[in-house]
Amino acid sequence: MISRSHNNSRFSRAIMLLKIQQDESLRSYIERNIYLGFKERHVDVFKKIPKYSIGSNYVRAIASELGWKGCYGFNRLIHYHTENCLRVVFCDFKDPSYSGKSYILNGDNYSPSSKTIGFCPKCVNEDLNRLGFSYWRRFHCDGAKVCAKHNVILLKKCPFCGDCFSLDGHGLNVMWATCGGRHLSDCASTPNCDSMDLKRAEFSEAVSKFNYQICERTASDFLLRKIYNSDCFRTLRIEGSNISKGPTIYEFVRHSQDMKNGAEYYKTDSSLLFDLAVGLYSRFEDFVVDLQSVNCEFRYIESGWATFKAAGNESPHYVEENYALGVAQWSCPYPSEDSRKRSSTDEYWSRKPIIYRCCNFVSDCSKDLNLKSVRVRLAPPAVPRLGMNGKFGVAGRTDINSVG
Repeated sequence: MISRSHNNSRFSRAIMLLKIQQDESLRSYIERNIYLGFKERHVDVFKKIPKYSIGSNYVRAIASELGWKGCYGFNRLIHYHTENCLRVVFCDFKDPSYSGKSYILNGDNYSPSSKTIGFCPKCVNEDLNRLGFSYWRRFHCDGAKVCAKHNVILLKKCPFCGDCFSLDGHGLNVMWATCGGRHLSDCASTPNCDSMDLKRAEFSEAVSKFNYQICERTASDFLLRKIYNSDCFRTLRIEGSNISKGPTIYEFVRHSQDMKNGAEYYKTDSSLLFDLAVGLYSRFEDFVVDLQSVNCEFRYIESGWATFKAAGNESPHYVEENYALGVAQWSCPYPSEDSRKRSSTDEYWSRKPIIYRCCNFVSDCSKDLNLKSVRVRLAPPAVPRLGMNGKFGVAGRTDINSVG
């Protein structure tokens, strides 16, 4: 248990939080704190979180209580304790942020879908021997079917009563309690016989341990060329779908490459590139080696954790937090000529400025503008000042040949 005092916290009280475990899902951590401290005031922060979603505002609160401050702490939490690392392994290097606008918005959901949470019996027994308790893992949720470590089928229903593991059904606290007097460690494991399910699970684990992001443009071109040059082009199957419709995939990816920047435009779907890599390679590490051979760029994963997208559409604006000084630096590194077009979103909003009664005279305003009291959006969260050693990560790109 860790005791902290957060006088400036939104939840100002003495906090005693459990230690979050390696690859533990956010929902597991929330439910574990509630179960073990249900009579304690320090779990109020978790009880306020909705059952079916974990919005960015709650992720910020949890990260803050863990001592993981600012945008860096927010991104650290979603990278290590959600499946977000799979969605951002391929990225546009013109976007210096790790999670775009997620840090300042409240709409993103970082909770697994209902009735898709599972567990591996062998992992549970290993945890009990090592820790004395077990927990729900982030890669054992949603579409995952197999444990990458043990190659056994994940159980999505209680082996004793048949109920699904969900907030509506069995409840996740069965991991720390029992079902009719029987613990989840008592159930038998079933070996997996599907090589594709195992490979997808192994790819996910490998990506989670990979400390770099891959340039999506280079990866897209490379994978498409490999598909077209493959002898098994007509028979290669991914998730049960024949990908012989190569031109459609090529046009899909090329469309994203023609865009000048990645602000609000259509972007390459990382899940598609992930599926292509799974279909073409036996191991994620082999895929990385091949990318090295074509001089693909990698970017250190933490270099974007302190940066978020703050505004802009055709021309994106970013804010980088400086924790040594406690200040934020605003920039627009890739202004686009499209912002000047009458059809652009940026140009549209530039013709509809916010009118402030305190500093706008009626004579200065166009007759077409309705002089109303318009509430300005809330400012981004304050930047914590952590002293001279407070700067996290090293910004910039890393050459592919230096990746270990």
